[in-house]
Amino acid sequence: MSSSSHLRDHTSLLESLCTIEDSTASPAIVLVNPPVATLAALADVVTDRDPVTLPSMGVVAEEATLKFIRKRFPIAAKLAELVDTDRLDLRVGSDDKATRVCVTSDTVVTLVPGDSELLTLESQDTDAVEAAREMATNQFETGESFSLRTPPLSTVRSGLEDRFGAAVREDFDRVLAAVADNEAGNVDAVTLLLLVGCKHELQQYKLSTWGEDVSLASKATFSRAKTELEDQGLLDTERVPPDIGRPRNRLVLPDNAKSVAQPPLDRVCPVLEDKKMVTASEAR
Repeated sequence: MSSSSHLRDHTSLLESLCTIEDSTASPAIVLVNPPVATLAALADVVTDRDPVTLPSMGVVAEEATLKFIRKRFPIAAKLAELVDTDRLDLRVGSDDKATRVCVTSDTVVTLVPGDSELLTLESQDTDAVEAAREMATNQFETGESFSLRTPPLSTVRSGLEDRFGAAVREDFDRVLAAVADNEAGNVDAVTLLLLVGCKHELQQYKLSTWGEDVSLASKATFSRAKTELEDQGLLDTERVPPDIGRPRNRLVLPDNAKSVAQPPLDRVCPVLEDKKMVTASEAR
């Protein structure tokens, strides 16, 4: 029966949790009211890990916290990997906003978030762990299931490469990295894909059809985002005469996109500045 306190960053906490062996308890780890930074750290920690090797995790949090995560594609798409492999279950609940804990089978960790670090108060006292586990499990089980409405990042990346080629997928990875932090990460995937599509002069119809096929967004969502980018001076289109049927639009990046881009897209346009003309067969 021991207890201790530590000042640690969110990543180190999640790295230690990810080494825990799965248990008969389901989920093996329950997080109640984790800070956004903790969920973002979880997304980063699991990026290069095989999800099936991770312990099952349950998260119960305020709806506003989970919606914040859902709007940040770089985080949501990584967490979707865990959801897709039944390693992560997200729930809305937890009326007690002051309680922030992480509970495993033998440890309870109270989380006290700071600006960039966590003060963690850890205890392995049997009675404390059992009480915390009962509280956390009850909140989790009574919580309402929450959907990220986001496909796993691996699905998006592999789908892009299969459909449009490795160069498109590589540029998508680059722009994703440019907006990966919490401050800039609220750029949606559709906007990023349209800008990457501009660099490679993809057809809007083919890109939006693919996006709909992988459950990323509807064609209407792609169309609205395209119009917004046009209004901002970040996207142009050119008519592509078809062999049959209606003409299609090819996405084109304006020469002055970098100079007119506003945050956070000012991080993206320099990545795409090296325009590359592609052939029609490459753009498919």
